[in-house]
Amino acid sequence: MVKLVRFALCSIVAILCAAASLTAEQQGRTILTVTGDTGDVQELAFNRQKLKEIGWETITTKTPFLEGEHTFSGTPLADLLTSLDIKSGTLKAFALNDYSVDIPVSDAEEYSVLLALDHNGEHMRVRDRGPIWIIYPMTGSEPLSVDAERRMVWQLKRLDLSR
Repeated sequence: MVKLVRFALCSIVAILCAAASLTAEQQGRTILTVTGDTGDVQELAFNRQKLKEIGWETITTKTPFLEGEHTFSGTPLADLLTSLDIKSGTLKAFALNDYSVDIPVSDAEEYSVLLALDHNGEHMRVRDRGPIWIIYPMTGSEPLSVDAERRMVWQLKRLDLSR
């Protein structure tokens, strides 16, 4: 009887651990909301799969926040904006902790900004600056002409568009 109870408890714990470890992608939860002047709809919700379908790119770059070069994969911001027919204006990026910063739409193309979903081949979790981290590629022959460090929002939750 004790063995049966122990087996049942271990099974329940294993199931609960597996459910808790499901990623946002597996659960299909919204990880990014885009609001503002986006056409007929005033609020658009994106889960990981929807962002991947828009576009996927991998870059290796340095950041001011990590030692050495790191590999990031995700949706190019330019691809997201193109899919929404957004060509100009300003995005206000909001993090989970409500940190916000303005990002000109023109940065998306000019600096190849990435909405990183993976870091070094792993899905980004909230405790690891995820689920989305705005990455400005900083490895190159010339320094960026913008204050990219302030614009590299991690734990991104929302982009508000104003034209």
